[in-house]
Amino acid sequence: MGRLFIYGCLYSSWTNPFYKNVLVHLYEWHNLLLLNDAKGMLMESHKKVMALIDTFSNDELFAKNTYQNK
Repeated sequence: MGRLFIYGCLYSSWTNPFYKNVLVHLYEWHNLLLLNDAKGMLMESHKKVMALIDTFSNDELFAKNTYQNK
């Protein structure tokens, strides 16, 4: 995300102070996030998803319409 994008959003229809603060926060957080930190976060979330998947049987995972909202 470049500065031009952020400045464009800040001065377009997103003039609400809340949205302005959110955009600035996201821009700063993503710019300061190191690659190794991002990889670590990805690996951690992957482990959590894999642990969750392991709690289900193959029948539950691969049967049609098992997880539909009713």
